[in-house]
Amino acid sequence: MLWRVAWLACACVGTTVVDLAQDWVVDTNAEAEARLDAAVAGDILSYALVHGGRIVSEYYRAGRDESSTAALWSVTKSWMALLIGTLEKDGLLTRQSTLDELFDAVDWTQVSDAAAKKLTTVEDILQMESGFEEDGWLFEHYLGGLVGALNFGTFVASETGQFNYQNHHLLSYVVYELTGLTPLAYASQNVFPALGIEPSELAWDANSEGVSYGAFGLYMCARQMLKLGQLMLQGGDDLVTPAWVSDTFTDSTSGDPGWAGYGYLWWLPRWETSYLAIGYNGQFVAIYPDHDAVFVIQSDDTTSDASSWDLLGEVPSVIAGLPPAPTPAPSTPTAMAARAPTRRPTSAPAGGSSGSASGASDEVLDGASIGLLVGVVFLAAAVAGGAFYYRLSKRAVPRPAPVVELATAAFCAQCGAARACGANFCTSCGTPFVDERLPP
Repeated sequence: MLWRVAWLACACVGTTVVDLAQDWVVDTNAEAEARLDAAVAGDILSYALVHGGRIVSEYYRAGRDESSTAALWSVTKSWMALLIGTLEKDGLLTRQSTLDELFDAVDWTQVSDAAAKKLTTVEDILQMESGFEEDGWLFEHYLGGLVGALNFGTFVASETGQFNYQNHHLLSYVVYELTGLTPLAYASQNVFPALGIEPSELAWDANSEGVSYGAFGLYMCARQMLKLGQLMLQGGDDLVTPAWVSDTFTDSTSGDPGWAGYGYLWWLPRWETSYLAIGYNGQFVAIYPDHDAVFVIQSDDTTSDASSWDLLGEVPSVIAGLPPAPTPAPSTPTAMAARAPTRRPTSAPAGGSSGSASGASDEVLDGASIGLLVGVVFLAAAVAGGAFYYRLSKRAVPRPAPVVELATAAFCAQCGAARACGANFCTSCGTPFVDERLPP
């Protein structure tokens, strides 16, 4: 809890808030671009770095530009987490909503292990703690609809509450069942407009019912990927609550694969303060909250992720050397309301707090308000300091890269497939390789 409060406090104080519905401002830093370009290998399709709300470095391989899309693979999962967060904000579900409550019309007699699966919560799925252990054949989901999704892969009830990475698509049907819209249609109406993303400029693969896949299948350009990272960096705007963002980047209580913790479909590295959405063979959205920065990579998914990890390893030192970002304009309630999208009416109960922000930008802070503001900043700094030392006490010694001092696994522990050169995930089943640390 201390870390969550500190993260929110620091995000409010040190993050540049930009209007994501607008195009990116490009303010190239030649030194940063030179350093990052020097680390680009031939299989990197593109990268883009945002610092202080502006693109300061950007690269596209020959024949590609800022409108070129690529498969995001499992970065799709992090977009799905955002959609679920919007449903919670609208009152359509809670994180403790169970599959039985969400899918009350499904024929559960056709679902294996139905009694246990009915108790699976939305949060279980977001944290990869649902009891689903291994992937199944994709056609089970492609042809089977909701029942196929519920029967997809291997389920072990005793594993509920334990981390097991799996590529199921249940969250897609959560969106579909609650809204009547596929994830693509729902995002196109309720999310993408607030981020300045034109749905016609992306693609999202779907099953035979037209329901977009939830574990992969999304194709975007690098600048669209940046919007997800910046949105989460600046607290979710009005799409999701700040508490949702904070919990997204909080370790689950179960075991994890070792090199990183896991939040709501985001990886949380042990060796630095960053949050990673990771896709097959080197697709990344990386958030650096301490440096007000977001970095994305698109890579050739027919090679490996080694080049992407190498490039990502250069980013912390590059952003540490950048000049301070321009001081952002104060974020008033009126400004936040202007950024909020027009949302579809929902069945959520009416009520909640309300108030008028009219004239807020013209108000003059009196002495009490200034004193309160100073007090909040001081408290945020104190909490952040305490959280920093608390985090250090709970984390392993920071490491410059996830493969330092590791005994490399040669085969996948889940399916037994041989490990591709430099791969951090099994190319057959998607399971992360858990390498053992060498003794000191």
